[in-house]
Amino acid sequence: MEEKVYIPIHQTLKVGMMLAVVGGFLDAYTYLLEGHVFANAQTGNIVLLCILLAEGFWLDALYYLAPILSYFIGILVTEAIRKHYKAIGPGIWRMRMLTIEIILLAIIAFTADLFPSSIINVSISFISAMQGCTFKNLVGQSYVTMTCTGNLRSATRHLFQYLSTKDKESGRISGRYYAIIGSFCIGAFCGTFLVHLVSKYSILLCCFLLFIVLKVLSRAHHKKHEIESDGDDQMSNFQNYFDC
Repeated sequence: MEEKVYIPIHQTLKVGMMLAVVGGFLDAYTYLLEGHVFANAQTGNIVLLCILLAEGFWLDALYYLAPILSYFIGILVTEAIRKHYKAIGPGIWRMRMLTIEIILLAIIAFTADLFPSSIINVSISFISAMQGCTFKNLVGQSYVTMTCTGNLRSATRHLFQYLSTKDKESGRISGRYYAIIGSFCIGAFCGTFLVHLVSKYSILLCCFLLFIVLKVLSRAHHKKHEIESDGDDQMSNFQNYFDC
């Protein structure tokens, strides 16, 4: 009999889809409420920064430098937290990152009117960097929860492999990528609807979804310790699944 392969809980499709909904939602939120910008990705900011520098508009270029630096700092903070908590136990650092993300988004929901759009966008760039560095793999494949370009490339590449070779695993991988892209689109759709309905408070939906992900990881973490207390033989069967 084939041994069952356990997927790390943070790499499961259900977790990835909820995170992708958050990614699409935040892009819709910043576009509709915070100056028609997409704060999740930094490619546009880097291009605009270079254009303004080339044209000699040095002060204007600082506007686009801020979210880039915020994204940069978000990566450093995530790696520092990962390094610190990995020594304590696997899975804890991801739960800490989710907690920070939820708190920051809740603060934005209730204080967005007090700050200019530039501050909100910089904050969301920071959050995007944290989520992107915390959740990087989907069932063993690299993916991104905050943008679609890389996922679309991978989905289509595996789709071609499936169509040309009939390899079922390539088809499954492609399907998972398209599910993530679809979830991102659902997030953007829901974001548009809720922004028009409740304005800045719409971002609380992201807090709710991230809280669900946090609970999923927390249950896996506690379940791991319960199994550990039952003996090493049982633990060996579930180590990979609960190593979140």
